[in-house]
Amino acid sequence: MKDSYVLIMAGGVGSRFWPVSRTAKPKQFIDILGTGKTLIQHTYDRFAALLPEENIFIVTNDIYKDLIKKQLPLLADHQVLCEPIMRNTAPCIAYGANKIKKINSNASIVVAPSDHLIVDTNAFLKAIEQSLEAASENDCLITLGIQPSRPDTGYGYIKYAPKAETGISKVLTFTEKPPLETAKLFLAEGNYAWNAGIFVWTTLSVLKAFMHHVPDIYKIFERGLPHYNTDSESQYIAHHYDEANNISVDYAILEKAENVYTIPSDIGWSDLGTWTSLFEESSHDTNKNACNTIQLLSKDSTGNMVRSQNGKLVVLGGLHNFIVIDEKDADRFISHFFPEIDKSDLLEGAKLSPKILLVEPGKKLSWQYHHRRAEIWKLIRGKAAVATSDTDKEKNRVVLQVGDIVRLKQGERHRLIGLEDEWGVVAEIWMHTDPLKPSDEDDIVRLQDDFGR
Repeated sequence: MKDSYVLIMAGGVGSRFWPVSRTAKPKQFIDILGTGKTLIQHTYDRFAALLPEENIFIVTNDIYKDLIKKQLPLLADHQVLCEPIMRNTAPCIAYGANKIKKINSNASIVVAPSDHLIVDTNAFLKAIEQSLEAASENDCLITLGIQPSRPDTGYGYIKYAPKAETGISKVLTFTEKPPLETAKLFLAEGNYAWNAGIFVWTTLSVLKAFMHHVPDIYKIFERGLPHYNTDSESQYIAHHYDEANNISVDYAILEKAENVYTIPSDIGWSDLGTWTSLFEESSHDTNKNACNTIQLLSKDSTGNMVRSQNGKLVVLGGLHNFIVIDEKDADRFISHFFPEIDKSDLLEGAKLSPKILLVEPGKKLSWQYHHRRAEIWKLIRGKAAVATSDTDKEKNRVVLQVGDIVRLKQGERHRLIGLEDEWGVVAEIWMHTDPLKPSDEDDIVRLQDDFGR
């Protein structure tokens, strides 16, 4: 395997996993599976079982270089390729292929995302070995196909010719995320696979394809050959990377080339592209809730995706098919749920705590007030009413509309009220007025409570 290399793509921002995945730390750098390792660490370990570790390269954005070196400390600096700006997969692959070609002109390269789930590692590595062997012996571009288990509209599909004795099939067409009825027809036809975005080729074959189909991109990175693996590499890339078009390798090469092949494989694959896909791959309790903590108490709650920090207790009541995320990040919470709030609306210097309140139909939260915090509420879903007063007597009841904001002063009496036929979901900001003793459950003065607390 001395002539085999891998280029792991790790520059995505993982926006569909907000609020856990952020631009500053996207999902490939997070232990989103709860295994004790991040997704990029799992990807690295899979390939390290097959290839020499010095043959593993990561291509990423400049801002993630320190994260990569922290999570993959065995990597040398020259094994981390840094893009100054995001330009999709074609430019980063052209960059990586040229850099590796300068190291080894006989190199074969696996190109793989950093953030996918692969359950059957042995089957995956067998398919990679088969692909590397075929690529080294033929002028071909191989894309790993995934045998579909359902008519999924979230994946691209590869139509392939009948399998040859080698198990490698010629790709006939690519279809990007078809409608459901079309996806059903693909499964019934039997010669379609999901496109996993995992590729295998020699540097010679892929660079020839770049030269033929996207010569502008080819020239940009071919001119950099004198600089790759030298002190001037980063300077060349910084000055020229933005000249490359923002285009995927699928559109740039694969959909145009005549020498594209696939190996349909069953490896337990998921791109983990959404919370829904993570929910499907997670273990579930008897109520079909998926939770990363054993500290879950639920009543009349099913089909929820729950993620909590540090084993914190999570209590669910009457919640079905929700995503429940505990993230200690008030600024992000405020900008997402309260974009209309100006900093001048918040108490100067106050510590902030974000919360989500669930109001059951026909129920009332306690009539209460607080000594050490003020609050801001916003109804973000469903129905609810609020009652407020400057005295101990409940009054000023208002039915809220989605988007309505309520501001509660320190000491102001208040309660949330559930309406008859629909749960209310309320975003809440606590503004702690005593920095030395932040408000908590001990700072709830209940004047009346239907639950006997």
